[in-house]
Amino acid sequence: MKKGIFSLLILNFLALGVTLAHGDLHEQIQQVTKAIEERPDSAYLYFKRGKLYFHHEDFRECLADLQRAQSLGHHDLIQQLIFAKAHHQLGQPELALSYIDLILADHPHHVNALKTKGRISFDRGNYQTAALAFEQVIAHSIRSIPENYMDACRAWELLGTEQGQNRAIAILEKGIEALGPIISLYEKRTELLINYGRLEEAIAAQQAIIDISQRKEAAYYRMAEIHLMREDHSSAAQYLQLSRSAFESLPQRIQQTTAMTDLLKDINKHLQQLRQKK
Repeated sequence: MKKGIFSLLILNFLALGVTLAHGDLHEQIQQVTKAIEERPDSAYLYFKRGKLYFHHEDFRECLADLQRAQSLGHHDLIQQLIFAKAHHQLGQPELALSYIDLILADHPHHVNALKTKGRISFDRGNYQTAALAFEQVIAHSIRSIPENYMDACRAWELLGTEQGQNRAIAILEKGIEALGPIISLYEKRTELLINYGRLEEAIAAQQAIIDISQRKEAAYYRMAEIHLMREDHSSAAQYLQLSRSAFESLPQRIQQTTAMTDLLKDINKHLQQLRQKK
């Protein structure tokens, strides 16, 4: 538990740094630079400026400062993690992974290191390694988020095998069970089932979306599309009518938005095509 809390603190620290404006970072870098002029043997000050350079996206300057801090005796997990991320940003995945491996050798459940390993592996096209790393992020996070499940899902999806397809669906269902009605997870599940030609399962998955949706016009329309793929014209027409009725119940200001007027055009187009086929 202590390792997990420590990993979460690192995540929060790094997330906070990214939100800083570049102007603020530039001023902070100048301040630390002046401090280094007064204390040129301070390992901590080089480390501090290296962090600032990382968030300023000056990755080569970041690495130079971190290496100087290391040579002066500064060693910790955050430093190793920033080393890894900077090398990744510079297109040096082998070096990046070497630092991640050092972290994981001593802290195998370090969430941020696992996530970084997943992202590096994903960018290199090593999708199974990435997917397994992202699943470890899910397993060891104190509080998981939809992004973690989507990351694992995309990696399994891009593996391009039957195992990958099944694992992609399974991780989404695990996310739905753990997190509740997160619409992005539901919609991705339906999308994948359609892509894999598993239309009967896609119908059940889309029905779940209809059940949890407050506004149903788009969900009904998606269900109609699935039935059209199955050439079940009767069911398709039923859901197109439901979609149009849901649309008509919306306030006028919403009906008049571009997305909604486009939806209505598509509904009417499909209904017209189905009438012509009778």
